[in-house]
Amino acid sequence: MYCSLAKPIITQSLNNLTVKEGCSAKFEVEVKGNPEPTVNWQKNGLDVSTDSKQMTLLTGPNGVHI
Repeated sequence: MYCSLAKPIITQSLNNLTVKEGCSAKFEVEVKGNPEPTVNWQKNGLDVSTDSKQMTLLTGPNGVHI
């Protein structure tokens, strides 16, 4: 069996977003590669926790979203 390796590549970059305090924001990024890349979300150099009510991690056909 032959497996093709591909380095990670960002195919959809983040866009700047401004929202009012207390309102929702949606950030999306698309990363492809083989094996499937692991994406870590950070704010000010610290990992963003998806264990709270304020963050939701969504996995879809185009990858994982928070």
